[in-house]
Amino acid sequence: MPDLDYTRIVAVTNRHICYEGKKDIFENVEAALLAQIKRLTDLGVSGIVLREKDMQEDDYEILARRAIEICAGTDTRLILHHFIRVAIRLNYSHIQLPYDSFLKETDKNRWQTLGTSVHSIEDAIKAESLGAAYLVAGHVFATDCKKGLPPRGIKFLEEICETAHIPVYAIGGITTENIQDIYSAGAKKACIMSGLMRI
Repeated sequence: MPDLDYTRIVAVTNRHICYEGKKDIFENVEAALLAQIKRLTDLGVSGIVLREKDMQEDDYEILARRAIEICAGTDTRLILHHFIRVAIRLNYSHIQLPYDSFLKETDKNRWQTLGTSVHSIEDAIKAESLGAAYLVAGHVFATDCKKGLPPRGIKFLEEICETAHIPVYAIGGITTENIQDIYSAGAKKACIMSGLMRI
């Protein structure tokens, strides 16, 4: 995705999308994803959320260890996702949790960075009060990842940004054509999956 300010972009991983069309280059989906992570750090994305929820925990830990190594010493922060026990075992303090998991996390102070996804004003207020470092609000625009589900739209994003006193990241259907709209609505960063898994 050309013409982006990558310092305001958080890439969200999907190894299956990444592997599409590259099966003749990489031996497996994990190899394709690790190569993509390296490319994204070279582009200078602000962060990478390692969001591979369909993996087994042990496999995710192996992948996370490699991804942490790739991002070390770069300007890109790797953020683990969902797998709390993996982050604890790796002594890694940056994680993003689905909202329900965020609410259940009993020791939020152990994390240097703890983000969560929100889908309403009420979610945003509660997550901030419980110590979230940032909120991921969406999905803003129509996206194949949420086929059949209507987008919440720019007005929703504006309301979250006006309510929250912590950074809000927008997610869902963000492209070069509409990215300025989410910044105008108050979002600090844009979270992008498909567009950044295919470049």
